[in-house]
Amino acid sequence: MRLNLDCARGVLLAMEEELQFDDRYVCKPVPLNRLLKNHYLQYFSKADVIYSSQKLHEAHYIKINLASVNGSPLKGDYLSITYDGHEFLDKIRKNEIWEGAKAVGLKIGCVSINTISLIASNIISELIKVHYGIDRV
Repeated sequence: MRLNLDCARGVLLAMEEELQFDDRYVCKPVPLNRLLKNHYLQYFSKADVIYSSQKLHEAHYIKINLASVNGSPLKGDYLSITYDGHEFLDKIRKNEIWEGAKAVGLKIGCVSINTISLIASNIISELIKVHYGIDRV
């Protein structure tokens, strides 16, 4: 299966929108079925969302608890976005940066999460230089 980076971004955006604290300031888990209904994920298959979620979990960007017991359909909860997940999401939140980073990644033939994050950081650095008129050293 191939990782769909647009779906992975959608998972992060959906989690950010759906996760909330309860009255004790404990993050309430978001059930898989509820997350699947979020507008950021409406155009992705359940398989893409689950696979992207598993890869984001392996990359330590999110915490999830998904399991299938005795052949039952996969169920579970989305628990939190990690600090690294928030860092990545903040880099790619703006559509122009996201699309630019993906375009560069495709052009060089590498669209891993780490590469897209690095490219997005470089785009942000260049935007800061342009905005503040900082010349190259």
